[in-house]
Amino acid sequence: AGKVTIRAGVDPRHFHPGITEPRSQALGHLRQSLAIPEGARIIGIVAMLRLKKGHLILLDAFARLLHHWPHAPLLVVGDGPARSTIENA
Repeated sequence: AGKVTIRAGVDPRHFHPGITEPRSQALGHLRQSLAIPEGARIIGIVAMLRLKKGHLILLDAFARLLHHWPHAPLLVVGDGPARSTIENA
C-alpha cells in the first residue's frame, strides 16, 4: 500500500484576514476581546457544525481536560445544522 496525501479543501494562501497590525499585536487584541489571558492554552475547532464531525466528542473531552487546565477556553468556530444541539450540550 502506498502513501496517500489528502490536501485541505481550502488553499490557505488565498485566505487573508486583512489584519493591518503586527500578528502578535492582533493576537493580543483578539485574546483581550475574548477575555483569554496571555499564555493560556486554547483548545478549539474551526469546522462546519455537523454532528458527524464529532463536536459532541470534543465537548466531552474538553470537560475531562478542565481538571488539568481549569482556565483553558474552548473556542468553537463555525455554523451549521447542528449548531443548536452543540450550543445546548
